[in-house]
Amino acid sequence: GREGDFVTAPLISDLFSRSLANQIIEIQTLMNVPLTILEIGAGNGTMACDILLALQKADNLPEQYLILEVSPNLIVRQKALIAASLPEFIDRVKWISEPPQKAWKGIILANEVLDALSVERFRVVDNKPCYVDVGLAVNEADKTVRFAPVLRDADKALQSFYQGLLDKDHILLEGTE
Repeated sequence: GREGDFVTAPLISDLFSRSLANQIIEIQTLMNVPLTILEIGAGNGTMACDILLALQKADNLPEQYLILEVSPNLIVRQKALIAASLPEFIDRVKWISEPPQKAWKGIILANEVLDALSVERFRVVDNKPCYVDVGLAVNEADKTVRFAPVLRDADKALQSFYQGLLDKDHILLEGTE
């Protein structure tokens, strides 16, 4: 819907973002070089804003804060929130539509991104790869339904990937996923 489809930790409290800011400060100290922060998929901008506020309070703002965002609507919302909270820093926040193409030193943040990506799982069964899909298991006795793995034969792409792992001397035991 218009307001989004789920609530993430940064929207509930700034504790998560402040914890990340503490980690960023530790990394900055260890690397001892000015860092750029790259946030992938910044949602409505709350986490970016909270991190930047925490880093400002610690007198440790990054040289640049990049936001990789593909949604024009979210970019507008992020800019408005950050500009209202940190108007003096908004010029150092840059929105990009693809990952940086040149080497850079910094930190990548991707809250709620990896779990939103579609992935394919496979399992080794009888020394062969099989896709593991999600299906439903219906228990007629107690009228319950639960998610359950469903095995599917490997296509040429999975077979090739699997063979490539074996060719690199990876050991994939029975049941490995």
